[in-house]
Amino acid sequence: MARTVTPFVQAGHTVHLVGLGPHLPPDATVSDFADGYAQLIEQEFDGRVDLLVADSQGGVIGFALAAHRPHLFGSFAAVAASHALEPAARDASLETARLLSEGRRAEAAKVMVALQNPWLKAHWLLDLLAPVLARIFYPAGSDHQDVLLIAQAVNDPGIADLLPTITVPVLLVCGDRDNFVSEALYEETARLIPDATLTVYRGKGHLGTLADPRLAPDILGFAARHAEVSPPSTARRVPGG
Repeated sequence: MARTVTPFVQAGHTVHLVGLGPHLPPDATVSDFADGYAQLIEQEFDGRVDLLVADSQGGVIGFALAAHRPHLFGSFAAVAASHALEPAARDASLETARLLSEGRRAEAAKVMVALQNPWLKAHWLLDLLAPVLARIFYPAGSDHQDVLLIAQAVNDPGIADLLPTITVPVLLVCGDRDNFVSEALYEETARLIPDATLTVYRGKGHLGTLADPRLAPDILGFAARHAEVSPPSTARRVPGG
């Protein structure tokens, strides 16, 4: 997280990390999540931010916010985020969320690690590492009760219908070795958004894209070109799942 945020701060921007609150309504949708962020921007940040950055599952919520409330921000960067996941990734995401909601953190870690490292799926090493990985990725004491609801909401096939209605400039940043979303699916996402720029990091996977040192400069450059952002400004990041 620090690696992602630090370049924005060093460039003179104010960064606020925001996330969904606990105890979400059982019938909440991605549009409901977006409405919550919109209310936050309106009440806490004078009704507008220069730049919205969202990654992974948070990017789906960002798409909804961009579609429904474009007046709240200047431009939007979606990192490792698409309107849909590959079928195997979608199934793994939902299974991980189900296991977490049941308190089975080690099993959840195994499912997610196996998706990103298929060679480990039937390896004894994964069984050995699972408890350690669970403590890193899913700390005890964290509230995982809403993860299944969120996973189900962001995997709604209707998300694609929102993309053509987005009017703000959108930067999509992805890796071509992402086990969650293929490059073809990222390209489809970009085609559906009227004013989208797709940047592909060759040789990078899902997590590698999020940690790439080019990410912050690319986002800041995009924001400067499309929204005339000049320090000091305010950026918002919607954490992903």
